[in-house]
Amino acid sequence: MYREGWGVKRDYAKAIELFEQSGDDHALSNLGYMYQTGQGVKQDSEKAYFYYIQAAEKGDNNAQYNIAMVFLSGQGMERNLDLAEHYLKAATAQGNEEAAVILTELRKYTCQPSYLSMLRVRAQITPAQRVLLQAFRDL
Repeated sequence: MYREGWGVKRDYAKAIELFEQSGDDHALSNLGYMYQTGQGVKQDSEKAYFYYIQAAEKGDNNAQYNIAMVFLSGQGMERNLDLAEHYLKAATAQGNEEAAVILTELRKYTCQPSYLSMLRVRAQITPAQRVLLQAFRDL
């Protein structure tokens, strides 16, 4: 609510405070996103990954997808295809369609460097950019 300004004035500091107090999987995933993007805090990839892993282990499928993409791309963390696959499977089991697509492609093309390069680029796409890309695909 405070992060997005839904019904209240946007207040990142308040959002962070409430997410930290809550500690549930969704709150931890939101903290990861805020640290990854520098939303209301200094951008800090290590903290983002810390929160994503905590949220992923508690079952948040968005965090599972996000940390899988980090392990897959190797950006800010050593690339680990086994952990990427683990988290993609977990997210897929909860209905995350993007994770299912990436998991299928990973199994087909793991050894092709061009595919891994594409995944590195895709991992950097913001949610807003994803919406725009989908809109253009649907035309």
